[in-house]
Amino acid sequence: MDPLRTLDLNLLLALHHLLETASVQAAAARLDVGQPAMSASLARLRAVFDDPLLERVGRTMAPTERALELAGPVRELIEGTRLLLVPPTPFDPATDAWTARIAMSDETRAWLLPLLLARLRAEAPRVDLRVRALTQASTAAGRTGEIDLAVFPEPVRVAAAVAPDLGPFVVRPLYAATFELATSHAHPHGDEPWTLQAYAAADHALVVAWEGSDRGFADELLERHGLARRVVIVVPTFADVIELVRSDPHLVTLLPDVLARRSGLRHCPVPFADWSLRFCYAYHPRVGKDPRIRWLRGLLESTAQG
Repeated sequence: MDPLRTLDLNLLLALHHLLETASVQAAAARLDVGQPAMSASLARLRAVFDDPLLERVGRTMAPTERALELAGPVRELIEGTRLLLVPPTPFDPATDAWTARIAMSDETRAWLLPLLLARLRAEAPRVDLRVRALTQASTAAGRTGEIDLAVFPEPVRVAAAVAPDLGPFVVRPLYAATFELATSHAHPHGDEPWTLQAYAAADHALVVAWEGSDRGFADELLERHGLARRVVIVVPTFADVIELVRSDPHLVTLLPDVLARRSGLRHCPVPFADWSLRFCYAYHPRVGKDPRIRWLRGLLESTAQG
């Protein structure tokens, strides 16, 4: 039998507020019910989940481990149910005002933002754009609605230890970037073709957008050939690495081709099989049917792929 048949769904709303406030009194005030009624709901929830859910610690209540596990899924369920009951508001980008919020890495911002802004000016003159740097906090911002969508490297290319948790999000492919080797024009290697051995022996500057790792895809490739490299410096953005390589004649780095062409650095094909990094975008299912987000997704895709 479906367990939902025996559960009063109003209890899940009570659970949501109890877990958010960790207070029977505060949860009762949010739902405009008496404290005895909320206490009764907590008692029923404890029976359903066979767990205290909230335990007294001194003069306050604290969630149990089971309650912490439930908090996210219950919040998602409540927010999704609210959306079912609210009809979408029509959106006309030619006339309606709106502020779109996107998180992007600096590689994407460098080439995509000018194109995106031009499209907005032409097609949606009253739509403003707020762009955030892509960080490990971006997934949390997507869950809470602080950003509408995020553009990021394909998760399988990110070290598992620092990969973002995209479990609840809808992920769609967006574009691919091919990488090139870049150096200062004063680099001792000059214009000579790069071998894999010469590349491994160089001093490397590495871009890692996600904190917690100092390895890139090239380290795995070199290991397969019995080689290793020295990463002299790790920085969070491509803008940082371009300035470093420009000023230090001994550094080499890998840049997306669109940035390599604009960097003013000497650049050439990588000394191994062409390697590209696929980028995706993600949005929370909570806003999946929002006509503004649907329009923004279409605009982003057509701009990036056209």
